[in-house]
Amino acid sequence: MTEPNFPTVSGYCQIIDVWRKLGPNGFAWAVDKKRQGDATPDQVQSYVVMAIDYASNLIDEAVFEKIRPEVARGMGNPWLLDRCADIAVYETMRIGGRNIPEVMQKSRDDAIDRLNRVKDGFDIPGLVIPPAIGAPSFGSNRPRAVNIESS
Repeated sequence: MTEPNFPTVSGYCQIIDVWRKLGPNGFAWAVDKKRQGDATPDQVQSYVVMAIDYASNLIDEAVFEKIRPEVARGMGNPWLLDRCADIAVYETMRIGGRNIPEVMQKSRDDAIDRLNRVKDGFDIPGLVIPPAIGAPSFGSNRPRAVNIESS
């Protein structure tokens, strides 16, 4: 099956990440409040975007002591993406009024627990924290001028 082309959102994960976790049938099912199978693609996307925004705000709260959230969001860190998607799947189903399966509840709880550990000082796997502007530079990473003789 070909993956759908969703718009980009400004969170730690994307709509497609939630789609991948729920599967094509579960994606629309999760937000079908009337239980009639008539949720429009726009309704589905709007609920998922709300869930991603919520998850991303939780992650912002966890990382802001280490790195500016707007920088962290743009890095595409797989560890943060996975936490975001786990929380967003749960929130999508909650917003949609569905009974949330235990496995999704556990994934969300685990994601929040891991984010709480980040608040307590745990390093985020794979996250490269850029040095502050004006921080002292060590080593030979400064650009050098080179004189090239022309012939």
